[in-house]
Amino acid sequence: MMRKAIFQSAFLMGIPILGFALFSKTADLKELAIFLVSSFLCAISVSFLNILFESGKKIFLACSLISITMSLILSGLKDIDSLFNSFFIFMTYCIWVFYYLARRGLEFADIPLHFFGGFLIFWLGALWNNNDIQKIINLLSDKTLIFSSLFVSFAFQGGYIIDLIQDIEEDRKSNQKNIVERIGKNRAIFISQILFTLSYLCAIALVKSIEIKILLIIFMIAQNYIALVKRENLKREDGLKKYRIFYRTIFSVISAIILASHQTDFLLKFFPQV
Repeated sequence: MMRKAIFQSAFLMGIPILGFALFSKTADLKELAIFLVSSFLCAISVSFLNILFESGKKIFLACSLISITMSLILSGLKDIDSLFNSFFIFMTYCIWVFYYLARRGLEFADIPLHFFGGFLIFWLGALWNNNDIQKIINLLSDKTLIFSSLFVSFAFQGGYIIDLIQDIEEDRKSNQKNIVERIGKNRAIFISQILFTLSYLCAIALVKSIEIKILLIIFMIAQNYIALVKRENLKREDGLKKYRIFYRTIFSVISAIILASHQTDFLLKFFPQV
């Protein structure tokens, strides 16, 4: 279970890192290290919550609370302005607490909470150390932030619905609500693919190169073909696992493309200090 928590956290952590890389203006290695460790602790605290509700073992509640406390302390160490980072981490954690509680008793409430959770995780990185209210207001109206947030959240939600298909039996055992049991696997796959398509469209809007736009359209068509035309394959356990690897790989590739399109000097900012 600990290995599962670490794996989930490592994948989840990529979302705030993308936000940080796209919008951060810092070239401070210490600040980068604080952000990475704080984000990982926040992510693993959420993963521990997931395992808590799956297994019912209270040790994971303790692990979750310890992790989020360490994240809050570390993120607010720098100065009084950095308390904004701690506040944002706290809000992110609270949303995920509400999400897991909702899954215990409400069949549809987890959907918007999970979607909003994706936004908050991305904004955790994007707004890191943007403590000036006017700067935050200006940033929230920025086209790049809007489309990149939607790109992440739509993909995050599309993947979540696929996860629900795989987790039906596990959710029954742990007494968690699963919307797929109500709507069926076919509709779940269809809804998931709509969300993935919206994510692709946001990514296409973000990149400037015509060649890259065409490449993303090819990715989008390929995934729609797999999910909708070859849908029966996704009803098998091995087919679903391969599909999850496929869309996560594509998501990672597109994230790298978006980053290269908007922040090509991100890593170069740190080289003079090494």
